[in-house]
Amino acid sequence: MPEGSEAVSVRLNVDATGTHAPFLLAKANGWYEDEGLAVKFGEGNGSDSTVALIDAGDDDIGIAGFDAVAVLRSKGAAVKVVGGWEQRSPLAIVTAEESEIQEPTDLEGATVVMDQGDIPLFEAYASRAGIDASAVDTVTMTEAAQSAALAAGRIDGILGWTTYHSPQVAKLTGGVQTILWSDSDFELMNLGIIANDDTIANDSDMLCGFVRASYKGLEAAQEDPDGAIDALVEEFPNLDPEIAKGQLVNMFELLVTDDTEGKPLGWVAESDIAEGVEILSEAGNPIEAEPADLFDNSCYPDA
Repeated sequence: MPEGSEAVSVRLNVDATGTHAPFLLAKANGWYEDEGLAVKFGEGNGSDSTVALIDAGDDDIGIAGFDAVAVLRSKGAAVKVVGGWEQRSPLAIVTAEESEIQEPTDLEGATVVMDQGDIPLFEAYASRAGIDASAVDTVTMTEAAQSAALAAGRIDGILGWTTYHSPQVAKLTGGVQTILWSDSDFELMNLGIIANDDTIANDSDMLCGFVRASYKGLEAAQEDPDGAIDALVEEFPNLDPEIAKGQLVNMFELLVTDDTEGKPLGWVAESDIAEGVEILSEAGNPIEAEPADLFDNSCYPDA
């Protein structure tokens, strides 16, 4: 660790994927060091676990899903979003390239794989997209079997993420189509940079230094996605670079919402948070917290 640097532990939401590449690009380019930080990234075990670790102070900063932040803050976790990473939802219906499913209502009569726990969220999406959810045949299947079943025509689609499932399907089947939920008035932030209330209040120099360097990495990754993937694979060598690049590139369409347009990357709009709270409530997860208490824009004083 460079002399005088502050050690910072960052917990990812899951095992490293292409969506995390900009953080590693920032690290490789020395931009955290420029902020006086020695940053170490650790892989996660799901957003709920990451939120719990940040709440307890076991790690300094986390990358986690907004839904986990909202639900767990409602239950007492002192954690907020301090920067939106995927401001739009990556949730999508993933289909084969030659699929006749071209728009949301084409799902009626189709067979779509989804976890049982995702059905309430799908029903909330269906209501907004004008789909008769009862006309969609939902089935469950192990994740390992889903892409092969789609390629073989045994199913019509997968409820998945453009930043995770789509590149995997494309590599296996040679092509992919997606129906992005956020194109149907389904605005639910996915990943955000998170910190606990104590860190926000008492270590803002560290926190905002991390935020600044991370979004510098995100901007640079858009200019040089291959370089970002090289930095990611250097740190996490077991990743498939082709799939990781697809995940990263697909994330680029999720960075800005209508209400954050023209603001710095990562700045969060309270209206988007309120919309996310409404969607979670529609899906059976009422949030007992005010939207303004779920995020903090203090690292963007001039926005």
